[in-house]
Amino acid sequence: MGADLPERAYCQLFDRSFPALAKNPWRFAEASCGTYFRSISKEELHAVRQFIESLRPCVVIKDFTSASLALGYRARKSASGDLEATELGQLMRDAKPYNEAPTEDHRRYGTELARRMWTFVNAMPFYRDVDGFVAVPPSDPAKAFSIPRGFAYCLAKHTGKADLSGAVTKTAVRRELKNLPLEQKVEALVGSVVVDTTKVADKTIVVVDDLYQSGLTINYLAEELREAGAKEVFGLAAVKTLRNDDNLPKIAAAKHADDDSDDEFPF
Repeated sequence: MGADLPERAYCQLFDRSFPALAKNPWRFAEASCGTYFRSISKEELHAVRQFIESLRPCVVIKDFTSASLALGYRARKSASGDLEATELGQLMRDAKPYNEAPTEDHRRYGTELARRMWTFVNAMPFYRDVDGFVAVPPSDPAKAFSIPRGFAYCLAKHTGKADLSGAVTKTAVRRELKNLPLEQKVEALVGSVVVDTTKVADKTIVVVDDLYQSGLTINYLAEELREAGAKEVFGLAAVKTLRNDDNLPKIAAAKHADDDSDDEFPF
């Protein structure tokens, strides 16, 4: 029995999740990659099928973490060529209170996103076997709630792993990144957090965010965690933008101005 996956990055995730299951090295072709399995049990076969089906709609992102994925894209092109929100993108938009007070509807939509995230994590062995989750901190450390914090809390609760978000402390309010040039984004991030080495040393960690856009925030935090002694760091986001610099809310109402990580969320 064998498997076909779309590209090399997916094969690496497969081998990471099921070491030594592939009988032969992957054969890489232009449109797909394939291999045959050694003798496989029913339990392993079920896990492989769950892995492939769960991975199919996701976005595999090539960055400086061990692996980063998003559940799906935030936007897609409509038949007319305009951008429109995907079902996940609309769910994320509905979960955000933006500048308004959070409501039960925001909680409901956010909880549904969190449910999808932990269902996905449970199907991905390389996520399921980590030590804990760290939320990307909001730009303002005084914020009481944030979507990434809610995700990390729910992921820890439903997987039995640790919520390690408290290991990362914001040093000061930083500028919002969304409208800054790349160089200024980097300047705003450098030195913006302090990591407690006693809480992350020798641990495998997933950095959790709501939106993966440029990836600067997740990759910066991943590097800080590794510098603090983390053994390995993965990334996980609810949605990914179509490009590293696109911005779906440009076509939406002004009050729905977007941000990479700073949206309040009432978990």
